[in-house]
Amino acid sequence: NSSSPIFYPTANGADPTGESDSTAALQKTINDAFEIASSFNLLKGIRDLGGVQMHLGGGQYILSKPLTIPELGGGNIMIYGGTLRAANTFPTDRFLVELGSQEISQPNYEDIVLQNLMLDCNYRGGGILLLNPIRITISDCYITHFSSVGISVHKGHETFIHNSFLGQHITVGGDPQERNFSGTAIRLDSNDNDVTDVVIFSAQIGIEVLGQANIMKGVHCYNKATGWDGTGIMMRKGATQNRIIGCYMDYTGIVLEESNRITISNSYFLGDAFILLKAGTSGTAFGLSIVDNIFTGSDHGVPIVQAQGTFSLVKQIVWMITQPLARASFCVWIWEHLDC
Repeated sequence: NSSSPIFYPTANGADPTGESDSTAALQKTINDAFEIASSFNLLKGIRDLGGVQMHLGGGQYILSKPLTIPELGGGNIMIYGGTLRAANTFPTDRFLVELGSQEISQPNYEDIVLQNLMLDCNYRGGGILLLNPIRITISDCYITHFSSVGISVHKGHETFIHNSFLGQHITVGGDPQERNFSGTAIRLDSNDNDVTDVVIFSAQIGIEVLGQANIMKGVHCYNKATGWDGTGIMMRKGATQNRIIGCYMDYTGIVLEESNRITISNSYFLGDAFILLKAGTSGTAFGLSIVDNIFTGSDHGVPIVQAQGTFSLVKQIVWMITQPLARASFCVWIWEHLDC
């Protein structure tokens, strides 16, 4: 009903039992919601849809191709309350939900909320793809069985991901197949985003950061142990001015390919998890702060902060680490490279 602010996919013939393909019905429901009449705007050119909702009604829906938003775009809309599962024919290079388009350079959507959703990728592609997003919220979601990336954010800014669970395989740790875990739970190729109160329970990389000025708070990573070549949080080259605060690195660590203006504080590292600084081609560590963290290990002499490669310039480093053996080795490294 186009006059109602709440749209139900079952009204368009979607099957909430998950027995038959509901792609067309769900896509029509999204299109209907975005076509609601509005004379108001958010950002210039983005229509304010007034808080319209697409309610999945607790159903389980099978998708054979991605759900997208219409090219005309819009904002102030919520999609929530159900399960989306990839069919066995779902394309492996796509995502269950894809917002935005590579062909549109300017943002055409804003303030979209994805909430209380279960996304089962069926090991065929990823969960959510955001292209050039502005002020998007992903909340209370469970994303699993992705073969590529659970949530991938490209360009744009101010995507909030919180109170959610992500894992390639459903497990509570100690999985006999852990060494084979692959994929990335969250990829932030974007600036000014917030990942808060998120659990990542299986993936090769928990969070991969390529953008700047992002913050990760209260994240629990036990996605894949360092011993199996897993990484909890990966800062790629160029990912400066990022903050990791109050996180729990559970047998998996933090790798900094970028050591400029990074803060790691008030976090807990269990099971010989450590922080690795990679020098790369620039060989600089500038404005790096590693303070007030707790490390618990096996007493086998694993350094809790490690450096790989040659650092030619080290400036404005702040550190406070309480484990004596590791503190000594890190302080020696800092002293040898310090450029005041």
